Amino acid sequence: MTESEIIAAIESEIHFRNPRKVSAYEIAFTCYNGSAHKNGDSHPSCHWNIQKHTYTCRVCGVGGGWTGLAKEVGMSLNGSGQRETARWNLFDRTGKYVATHVRVEPGRDGKLKDVYWKINDESGLRSRPLATRPLYGIHLLDKETPSRVFLVEGEKQQRP
Repeated sequence: MTESEIIAAIESEIHFRNPRKVSAYEIAFTCYNGSAHKNGDSHPSCHWNIQKHTYTCRVCGVGGGWTGLAKEVGMSLNGSGQRETARWNLFDRTGKYVATHVRVEPGRDGKLKDVYWKINDESGLRSRPLATRPLYGIHLLDKETPSRVFLVEGEKQQRP
């Protein structure tokens, strides 16, 4: 990919991260360093400068140029073309951030996609027992909801 193609891809990825235009040259979006934020940066605090092609998070301090952000979004600068296509921050029942689930495309070895987990800035679930793995949307359940949860296979977010 050329530099301009990578920058265009970065801006496309930002579109999926709760973007908000804050000035003529800056877009705020959800930070990739969600574990360093209260509630996984639910109020976007990372800023992309569309002229300088730089980013900085005004809460956790991560930042840099377009090559650094390309790596953060899962793009390979070596021509493999793999890039992050989705990211889900997961919270516990109290609303505390616990993990991030990331999808990248294309996957390795001819697969259409790969997915991986980040927990405390480390990849993988480390063979966690099923009962201790993070659940999508558990924080959205009302406190009066019974504690029984039914798991359904799939990636689309379901309404509680």
